[in-house]
Amino acid sequence: MKQKTKNIFKTILYLAIIVIISTIVLSPTLFQKGIASGADTGSYLLTTKFIADSLKNNLKLPQINPYWYAGFEITHNAPPLTYFFLIPLYLIFKDIALVSRIFHLLIISLTGFSMFFVMRKTQPLINSFAGSILFSLAPIVLFQTTGSGSYPRSLAIVFIPISFYYVNQILEKNQKYKNLSLLALFLSLGLLSHPMVGITTLIFIGIYTVARVTIDNTIKSTNIFYWLSASVFSFLLTAWYLIPYFIEQTAWSTVPEEVYIISSVKMTEYLFWLGPILIFFSVWTIIKKKASLNSALFIAGIISMIFALGFFSPLDKIIRFQAVYPFIALLFAAFSLSYLASISFDFQTKNNLFALSIFLIAITYTSFKGYQQTKDQIKPTNSKSDIEISRIINKLPDKGRIMPMKYPFNYLLWWMGLEGKRPMIEGWYYSLTPIGKHIAWIYDAIDNGYPKYAARKLNRLNTNYLLTNKNFSGKNYTDFLNTMKQDSFLKIYSNKKYVLYEKNKKSSYVQVLKEKTLFIGKFSPQSSPLINNSVEGGPVYIDDYDLSFLKLFDVIVLTGFGFHNQQKAENLILDYIKNGGKAIVSLDGIEGNPLEENKSFFGVTEIPLTLNGSAQLLKTSDPLLNNFDLNYLNFSQKTSNWKTVSYFGLDKTILKLKPPFNSPLSKGGRGEVIPSLGKGEDRRVIPSLTKGGQRGVNIIGYKKIGGKKLYFVGANLFYYAFLNHNQQNINLINNLAKTVKPQNDFNSITLKENSIKPEQVKFSYNSKQNFPALVSFANSKHFKAYIDQKETKIYNLEDLILLVLPPGSHRVEIKYENTPIHFLSNSLSIVSLIFLGWLIQKEKRKILTKNEF
Repeated sequence: MKQKTKNIFKTILYLAIIVIISTIVLSPTLFQKGIASGADTGSYLLTTKFIADSLKNNLKLPQINPYWYAGFEITHNAPPLTYFFLIPLYLIFKDIALVSRIFHLLIISLTGFSMFFVMRKTQPLINSFAGSILFSLAPIVLFQTTGSGSYPRSLAIVFIPISFYYVNQILEKNQKYKNLSLLALFLSLGLLSHPMVGITTLIFIGIYTVARVTIDNTIKSTNIFYWLSASVFSFLLTAWYLIPYFIEQTAWSTVPEEVYIISSVKMTEYLFWLGPILIFFSVWTIIKKKASLNSALFIAGIISMIFALGFFSPLDKIIRFQAVYPFIALLFAAFSLSYLASISFDFQTKNNLFALSIFLIAITYTSFKGYQQTKDQIKPTNSKSDIEISRIINKLPDKGRIMPMKYPFNYLLWWMGLEGKRPMIEGWYYSLTPIGKHIAWIYDAIDNGYPKYAARKLNRLNTNYLLTNKNFSGKNYTDFLNTMKQDSFLKIYSNKKYVLYEKNKKSSYVQVLKEKTLFIGKFSPQSSPLINNSVEGGPVYIDDYDLSFLKLFDVIVLTGFGFHNQQKAENLILDYIKNGGKAIVSLDGIEGNPLEENKSFFGVTEIPLTLNGSAQLLKTSDPLLNNFDLNYLNFSQKTSNWKTVSYFGLDKTILKLKPPFNSPLSKGGRGEVIPSLGKGEDRRVIPSLTKGGQRGVNIIGYKKIGGKKLYFVGANLFYYAFLNHNQQNINLINNLAKTVKPQNDFNSITLKENSIKPEQVKFSYNSKQNFPALVSFANSKHFKAYIDQKETKIYNLEDLILLVLPPGSHRVEIKYENTPIHFLSNSLSIVSLIFLGWLIQKEKRKILTKNEF
């Protein structure tokens, strides 16, 4: 009894020391003013405060946060487990900035506790203590909280040691179902904390399991089945979150090449991220203690280090995991090497006092480096200017959103969310929200000298306030500001750091869409700025639209488009043209069958073309070329090696291009060979396209379909005009998109907003004609629209909500509802939980029966 009490006392003492050391290491951030350091700290605090305040005021969980991105879906995007810790802390301490600092200490301490208790099951107290410090303060682990990591990533790390413990229980103990269930539970908690870290943990736990079963002859190979079952159940238990998260996601983006390279770990960086002590003592353990557990764990750790190399790894040439940051794999390496290093010696024997001394020095060094690293991350977060402007914004009339400009913001967005309480377009998480990319396109348009495009987008986002900072400077931004002033934006406040503008005319979350040119395709943001009266569709696939939607527009431009079914897409365009619309097609970047070398549309085939130098334009007398005096296109400097297309199969050519002398297409006899259309006798040639012996390739022309003209534009003229700002080129594109259709009289339409909430919009209207109504909230599969309580279709326009409303007087309601996938995913999680409970009870009864006999 005395020994047990003594051990409990020692355990409490060691745990207290873990907290004390963690407090010292984190002291620079724990005792600073304002918000704690970290990459995404403010975003999680903002969401925490919003959820907690909503729960207190409305007694229900909010689905959408209006302060981000024209409505950010909370429960279907952000990893939820983090908020189970943050929300109670906020409700207790009432100070969200203080909560951020407490959470830092909580996470690091929990990581240390997790490692300590797992090791304590099989190792002496002092070894367990050493392992907990080495793991929780390893630079790659600590950096997830204090540096450029994130709270969810930090929380997911806590479940790595526990998952390791229960996979060993499966391999070594008899209660397979019980341990399978517990392993599934902790793997699922990792997935709920941060899906990428959770999946990475699951992979390397699997590598460890296979390695150990292979090495250890005493472990049955059938035990791999239990690990596989636990992995499957971890996904089933989290199906309620993961299935909607992945399937309903509308804005996923892969990691760009630059970010992939930056987040790949060079071999020379391992000493920084893992520390020489971990690597050295881990190797020592493998040499001295030849146990299957140690060897398998070392193998899994080394493989995780190879994966962390990412771009610098030989595996990169075989398979590339660009969906995750490669360095995340180092988290498992930190765990495995910390575990192995901490058991390298029996520190309780007198013969190893020297080893203990070295280890204490190593722990002190690790703690000091952690302290230094934390200190280096500290930046002042409580800027008086940020807080002052946020409180001023909070007092403004609530009649629309605010757009802060421009990057970097430092901590302004955090304080605007925490102090300002104003619906905002900016935010975090570009890959997790559809509106994020539109913000990037707004900046691209301004930087490239298209302020009217940016102003149109901000208007559709119901921007009533514009906040500029010191980074908002330069000619292009002055031009943009002048454009906004023309749209009635007036300066209402300024200080040394910020200028605040307010729109001096009425706007609304529900707007009549008056633009008549629709761009469809991934290149729309670089093409739409050329035509003032234009908007961009949401999907890039033509057959995701229908005729009633397309008929709202006089002109549609397809650039970088695709289709699920080509025949269906062509029929839709044909019907659109027959109904009086004009369609313009660019086959540059068309998506289609990857096995098809030369894509075609309505029988017009693209011919790959690479241009350099100056290319002569060969014109016809077509009226479309009126006011177009440009004679050459200059493909040099920023447009060198211009990869584009010309066309084969047009009924009539309007504009041709004589390639530069160094193009393969400028050589040959009476015709041009199409190199990629076939071999031998099947190779076809482009006939000579000009009179008088001049040669050229088609870049603008048309094909007649159903008696109507379908126009094709090559040479990537839209993007060329966007980059070069040649007014003649822009005039040509506007001439091409011009129609003589009578304009609709939208002035007679009356709209009345009855109730505007992020999760429910109600309005009424009166109109003598059908018309498109834009509802300025981020589009989601969860929104359902009802006209006089009858469901109507919602369209995606610029990732906002668009309705086609019939004539008459009607009431419209848009509600945020669960989709059928939620019923399926919730059912999977519930059934899985019940099944695991049944397995545990079955195993328990079997053991009791066996003991009775």
